[in-house]
Amino acid sequence: MQTLNHVPVLLSGIIIGMIMMQVSIVAPTIFRLVDMKDTGPFLRSVFPKLFLTVITLSIISLLFIYFYGVNNKAPLIASLITAVAMTTCYVIVPATNAAKDSGDESLFKKLHSTSVLLTVIVLIVNLGWCFF
Repeated sequence: MQTLNHVPVLLSGIIIGMIMMQVSIVAPTIFRLVDMKDTGPFLRSVFPKLFLTVITLSIISLLFIYFYGVNNKAPLIASLITAVAMTTCYVIVPATNAAKDSGDESLFKKLHSTSVLLTVIVLIVNLGWCFF
């Protein structure tokens, strides 16, 4: 059972890897290699899937924490922050897309910046909690 206490660490590592891959390799490569008219539909498909996958991993982490009684509160807090932040990102996707489609650049920038900020917070939280 002791090994199962480490599942939240593994899941945080997966979350970190997914976010790093998406923002450092996938998105920049798409912007560089794909025509701009095709970039939007691709990213509109990929980012919600990223958010849903990270939400799922954070919920699995929460279940392991609950059922296997991880004594440290840091993974609990990290998993909760991750679940809430990524759910927020997922929920605002339609509004972000609608703002972009309607040409409301001000609203688009606010929603997109919110999504980016929350994703960075999730990255930092998942990188940092293992040290507490």
